[in-house]
Amino acid sequence: MLNSNKGLSTSTLKYIAMILMFINHFFNVYFDKFPNTNVSLDNFQLYLTRPSFFIFCFLISEGMRYTRGRKKYILRLLLFALSSELIYDYVTRGQLIYIYSQNSLFDLFAGALIIYIYDYFKDDRILGFISITCICVLDCVLCFGYSILGALLPLMFYICNNDKKKLVIYGIPISIFLSTLLYIVIYLIRPGYSILLQRKYFYDYVIEYGLLEAHGLLSLPFIFLYNKQKGKQLPKLFYYFFYPGHLLLIKLIVSLIDAPIF
Repeated sequence: MLNSNKGLSTSTLKYIAMILMFINHFFNVYFDKFPNTNVSLDNFQLYLTRPSFFIFCFLISEGMRYTRGRKKYILRLLLFALSSELIYDYVTRGQLIYIYSQNSLFDLFAGALIIYIYDYFKDDRILGFISITCICVLDCVLCFGYSILGALLPLMFYICNNDKKKLVIYGIPISIFLSTLLYIVIYLIRPGYSILLQRKYFYDYVIEYGLLEAHGLLSLPFIFLYNKQKGKQLPKLFYYFFYPGHLLLIKLIVSLIDAPIF
């Protein structure tokens, strides 16, 4: 996994994130079919796979830093997010249209767009702040899967610019804050959650799951090993088609399982 320049290349980080994402989605679909069959294993895989999305957000920040065609890069993310949505809803929700959660490619699209706006309004931070806020609000209203976390985490990585000290001093508390804020947003915008501010409910569903999401910070050791090299790349479209493709593969595998195996 290490190349001759020592450290982890872009392609290696992608493979790590993709493997963790596959594991997470497999068990999500598996435990939807066989609920409560192995709670300990389900909890373990949740903690194990949290770094996946953080690594993807970091890679988005690097993609926006080095790509020559930023607009095409952002548009490509949007197109694949749109084309993957029906598959995502079918595999994870059992229906073709589910309006309360969109696939994570939308989050990466929002994150890339926010980085673009951040740089575009470098000389007018007030207008830039307003624009970024509008995207975050739209992100929440449209129920992108990672909501405020997915929108702003790539920007955090982008601003820290691979500086380990900044990532530790600023990145860790910001990530924990955004992870907790994610679940506040989720439960505020979904119907039937007017009891959000009740103490037990707030702890059980916001603090607990927010801290679970913050385990994505386990991605930092991988990110610290990043060597800014591309590494051996597969065709670009493979990385985009992997998302809907791996979901369909997981659906097929789980549908062939007749009884719990864990």
